[in-house]
Amino acid sequence: MSWSALKALIGAICLSVIGLFQSKKNYTTNTKKYFWIALFEVVLPFILIAQGQKYVSSSIASMLIAMVSVFTLVFFVLLFKKKASKFEIVSILLGFLGIVILSWPTQGIMNVSGNILGNVLLILAAISFALSLLLMGKLEDGSPVVHMRNVLWIASIVLIPFALLFEKPLQRTLIIHKYFLLLF
Repeated sequence: MSWSALKALIGAICLSVIGLFQSKKNYTTNTKKYFWIALFEVVLPFILIAQGQKYVSSSIASMLIAMVSVFTLVFFVLLFKKKASKFEIVSILLGFLGIVILSWPTQGIMNVSGNILGNVLLILAAISFALSLLLMGKLEDGSPVVHMRNVLWIASIVLIPFALLFEKPLQRTLIIHKYFLLLF
């Protein structure tokens, strides 16, 4: 989680610097939307992917995460009452069939529970990304850089305390420095 917090913070800082060079448009901000996008686009996926990849191979993880477009289409049809075409329905069914076939446990019966847990975590990450994409579509006009800057700052504000609380990265850093100093 501390790496996730660091990535979000670095992204927020970089986009803040880039945002300084963009034209200043006045548009209303919706902190509540930014919070939900940060939760679904950054916080949950960072945690779910990191945990899920402990149990499945990188190739399976990438295929499961690639299901974002299938989940986005499903949620778009369900949440916005859009009528799905036959092509879209076939696409959704083939996408889910692909998930089942490609993520089927291949390392034997001893590792099935780990595979299932990893697959579920990665599918939840893909679902989270899909929800964030739908929410991003609801943002007002404005710079995508500014939108993502705001999302990453909120994600950093959420992730940093969790990282400090659960992983104690500062304590690890002190231990690393102690061993580093012993070498010299």
